Amino acid sequence: MLKAQGMSEKDLNNRRIREIDVLLAKTVSAQKQLNASAKAGLDFLKFEGETYNQVTFKAFVDNLNAEKLELIKNNKAIDKEKTDKATQTANELTAIQKRYTDQLAILNADALNKELLAIDQKYEADLARLKKAGRNTADLEAIIAKEKEAKRKEFADKEFDIIFAGLQREADAEKAYKDGQLAEFDKFFEEYFAAGQAQVEADKKFAEQKKAIDKSVAEARAENIKQVMVGVNALADFSKASSAAEVERADRAKEDEILALDRQLKDKLITQEFYEQQKAAITDKYDKEAEKYERKQFELNKAAGIANAMVNTYLAATQVLATTKGGTVARFVAMAATITAGLAQVAVISKQQFRGRTAGKMSATEAISGGGGSSTATPSPTFSNPNTTMLGTDGAALNANQANQPMRAYVVERDIQQTTSRVRRLSEFATLG
Repeated sequence: MLKAQGMSEKDLNNRRIREIDVLLAKTVSAQKQLNASAKAGLDFLKFEGETYNQVTFKAFVDNLNAEKLELIKNNKAIDKEKTDKATQTANELTAIQKRYTDQLAILNADALNKELLAIDQKYEADLARLKKAGRNTADLEAIIAKEKEAKRKEFADKEFDIIFAGLQREADAEKAYKDGQLAEFDKFFEEYFAAGQAQVEADKKFAEQKKAIDKSVAEARAENIKQVMVGVNALADFSKASSAAEVERADRAKEDEILALDRQLKDKLITQEFYEQQKAAITDKYDKEAEKYERKQFELNKAAGIANAMVNTYLAATQVLATTKGGTVARFVAMAATITAGLAQVAVISKQQFRGRTAGKMSATEAISGGGGSSTATPSPTFSNPNTTMLGTDGAALNANQANQPMRAYVVERDIQQTTSRVRRLSEFATLG
């Protein structure tokens, strides 16, 4: 139908090439969208009414490029054929023109000669009469020469007009061809500019979509990290509760065994020396057992603290990078400051050292045997006589060496557990005898 409307094969090819160029310009933005979707786990793209994935979209683009190359190749063949025909036609026209010019020159020469001969014949009788009469013929010959010159000029002007008309026709044809080429170029430029504008809009839309996808991915990643940390903290809390229960069990077992020893001593079933030795052994045994669980709890709390600090640093840095104004440099400077502060917090947590209930103290066994004898060691307070047991940690019954220890101005869970155990022991002794 288009051919019926006067469009040549090359025109159809050029039109299809322009359509392909417009599609290829759109595929650049579409490929970026497809890549961004793939990063988000969505490997599909709606393009020109069709659905593609990475493989099928690449095949689609490859087919467009292949079709464009084939059309360009066909156009080159058409141009070559036209050039060959034009060359052949030009050669034929040149030959025809030469024959025509030669014939025209011959005809013109014959016609001019006839005209000149006619002039000679026109004045032949007059010239003969003047000569016969012996009169001067110079004036008549001048008239004859003038007429001949006018006739030659007339023929030369006619020949020039013919040649000029031919040249004008060639110039008009060339101008029409160039005007057609220029109109075609203008049309192509308009379509190409429209495609460029569409590409700009597509890139802008892609940038907005990418920003939204990046934001969604960052939010999902942050939420996943938060959920993981909720699980980690829950596990840490469970382990903490488990360790605290084990510590309490060890303290209760120690108190129960010491209470049994107290009863045996009261009933005079064992000696005081044996009582002290057994009590010291029981105290060392359960203090070490409790300290093992306390260390485990400390290490777990330390690891959880480092993990929380790292996650909070990451989330804070991400938030700062997204919300800070002032350009890329300002955002990265603010993010670097946030990361530095977070890493400093991690360093502080990492340097924390476990200090158990036996740290810097003699074991109870060493204390009663005098082993090690260091005057700076401070044994844990034991309660060989419940009448001297105080419910606080600042009573007069505490070992005098504890006066040099730094005073604590807070209460922890273990203090409450120990105080409860002491109250229970007092109640037990109150019922003895």
